[in-house]
Amino acid sequence: MYLKSLEDNMEKNPIQIAIDKWIEGWNKHNIEEIAEIYTEDAEIYDPKIKEIMPDKKELFVKGKEEIKDYLKTVFLLFPDIEIKPVGLWIKKKIGGSEAILEYFIYPDKNKKAYTDAVVKFFLDKEDKIKGEFIYYGLGYVEKG
Repeated sequence: MYLKSLEDNMEKNPIQIAIDKWIEGWNKHNIEEIAEIYTEDAEIYDPKIKEIMPDKKELFVKGKEEIKDYLKTVFLLFPDIEIKPVGLWIKKKIGGSEAILEYFIYPDKNKKAYTDAVVKFFLDKEDKIKGEFIYYGLGYVEKG
């Protein structure tokens, strides 16, 4: 059973704390803060990875060093990128947990254009991210 936990008046569990650190790290563009949440052999699957890193042959990065390179590239390409969480669902499993985060991505300061996205995290018993799959929706431009 998924538990919607953002904006609820519930005490935060360790998984939500880890995801909150991920969000804060993204919005501060703090690569080290983000990377510390991942296991050493973590993987990130991103269908846009070849747009971000054209030399990559796969649609994923693996290991903390590749994850740091990926984040550095994203922050260089989009120096004002920011994410706004919409919802978080958490599912405890034997040997770890899953978390699904829905959010908006604002690529620049004016915040008139955005993309909705969903990321599915797989966390180990220590609440470190060992896998991440990103799914993008359509891009939007606000009028006015």
